[in-house]
Amino acid sequence: MFYLFIYIGGFDPYAVGISNLRAAVFEYQTFHAFVAKLSDVADAPGAAPIARRPRPSIEFRNVSFSYGGRAILDDVSFACERGQTVGLVGASGCGKSTVLRLLLRFYRPSSGSIFVDGKDVHRDITGDSLRALFSVVTQDAQIFNGSIRDNIAYGKLGATDDEILAAARAAELVLDAGDLTLDKDCGEKGAKLSGGQQQRVSLARAILKSGSVFLLDEPTTGLDNTVAKSLQATLDALSAESTTLCITHHLEDLRAADQILYLDGGRVVERGSYDSLMEQRGAFFDQVNARR
Repeated sequence: MFYLFIYIGGFDPYAVGISNLRAAVFEYQTFHAFVAKLSDVADAPGAAPIARRPRPSIEFRNVSFSYGGRAILDDVSFACERGQTVGLVGASGCGKSTVLRLLLRFYRPSSGSIFVDGKDVHRDITGDSLRALFSVVTQDAQIFNGSIRDNIAYGKLGATDDEILAAARAAELVLDAGDLTLDKDCGEKGAKLSGGQQQRVSLARAILKSGSVFLLDEPTTGLDNTVAKSLQATLDALSAESTTLCITHHLEDLRAADQILYLDGGRVVERGSYDSLMEQRGAFFDQVNARR
C-alpha cells in the first residue's frame, strides 16, 4: 500500500496540529476515495502472481485513458525491452505520470493493453505481485516522522539493519558525517534533512525493495545542480542493472536512454534516442535548447 501514498501524498494523523485538521481530513478522504477506486482494477478471475525475473520487459499497446470526461492518453504504444531505459518527456499535464499509474495498475485503461513480460497486467497478473516488481522514486521523497532507519525500512518489511545500511550506501547516503546516522530523526516531512538527503533516503528505500523495475518520476527536480548531478549519477548506475521508466524535465539526463518518448496532449509525437531526436530538430530539440 506504500505506493498509494507516493501518488496522493502521505497521511499521518498523529503528525498534524489542530490548525491543520481540516487539511488532514481532506487528505484522509482523498486517500480513501483513491483506495475505493482500486475496486475498479480488482484482480481478474484466473489472475496469478507473476514470476519475479530480473529486468522484465514492458509494453503499452494502443493504450488510451480518459478521466472525468477528459482524454489523458490517446493511443500510446511503446516497448521497453528487458534491461532498457525509456524516458518520458513533455510539458506538464501531457500524461507522463499517468503512464506510470496505469503500469502500477492504479487505473484501468479506457482501451488498449499493458504487458509485463508478455502478460496482460489486468487479465493475467495479480495486483500485489505486479506492484512488488516496481521500485519507485518520485520528486516528493515522502519522508515521514521517525529515523532514517524507519524511513528506509518502509521499502521492505522486516529488513535487517545490515540490509538497510547496504541500501543507504548503495544510494550514497552519507551516514558517517556529523550526526547523519541511521538513528537521526528526519523531522516532520524530512525537515531535518536537506533536499538531497531526502531524495537519497527515498532512493535507499527503493533499493531496499529490490524491485525488478525502477520507475523514476522527476527524482532530481527541485535540487541544486550539484546535488542533482550527483544523484543522477547514482540513478544511472542503478538503471543500468534494471528495466527503467524515467520521467524528467532534465532532458540532458536521458542521453544514455535507449528510447525517449515525447508526449504532447496525451499522444506520443516523437520517439527515438537522444541523438536521433536532436537530429529531427522537432519539439524535443526545441525543449533541449530552451533549457540551455
